[in-house]
Amino acid sequence: MKTVVIQIGNTDNKLSQQTWARFCVDVGSIVKAYANEIHFAGGPSTDSSYQNMAFIFTCDENHLIGLRSVLRNCRAAYSQDSIAYMEGNINLV
Repeated sequence: MKTVVIQIGNTDNKLSQQTWARFCVDVGSIVKAYANEIHFAGGPSTDSSYQNMAFIFTCDENHLIGLRSVLRNCRAAYSQDSIAYMEGNINLV
């Protein structure tokens, strides 16, 4: 099991508001499809000048390759330069 953090953004206003909303929904749907448990999904307050979202969740290691592939396809479909992706081990302290 890995902990995964995904971050997306539109601070450059490359996406219209409607397209940004669809991108957020699509990435959220991908997370829901691959996550064992979602620990956080959210972004800044609605009056912020920044448009971004973060997702933190756990995922089975054998699903990570598929997750990254689907995220790449989603990124390309929305003409985004990147989706920030980080994974790490779950350690109890």
